[in-house]
Amino acid sequence: MAAVRRAEVSDIAALSRIRIDTWQATYRGIIPDAVLDALDPETTRARWQRTLADGAGRGLFVYVVEDHDGVEGYVGVGPETGAVSGHPGEVYMLYVHPTCHGRGYGKLLLRQGLADLTERGLLPALVWVLHDNPARAFYEHMGAHFLTSRQVEIGQTLLEDGFSFPARPGGA
Repeated sequence: MAAVRRAEVSDIAALSRIRIDTWQATYRGIIPDAVLDALDPETTRARWQRTLADGAGRGLFVYVVEDHDGVEGYVGVGPETGAVSGHPGEVYMLYVHPTCHGRGYGKLLLRQGLADLTERGLLPALVWVLHDNPARAFYEHMGAHFLTSRQVEIGQTLLEDGFSFPARPGGA
């Protein structure tokens, strides 16, 4: 049975593996291969070290889902970065390792993240999703609706769509 808990420094290797493996599996054909192939475990671990050390001071909280095989996914939530007024919260990241898709881990993580934002009065919340990311359907299924688009640069200029979770999130 999977359980969700706050991320710890001891999770950094798993968080790094999940980010790299998920990006390479999900964004292949969306983000240039050169960007995906250049993802570096050491750089990713260092980024996670900073995130976990400094994140709480900025209101960023990371939760992991863990099963009998270890940490298999994560969600990071906190205050919105100021791009869209009226949305005080944001789901910054949500990734489940590709080998664990279909187990309900994404739902568990998103529900925990939205519960955290609700508790802190940070709803409605945004989540930015690359236009061609198949996860768009997941967020819509979980109660988000399309709100806006913006341009973002990741190896090239890409369209990124903003989805909004309402003040009282629903979803399956």
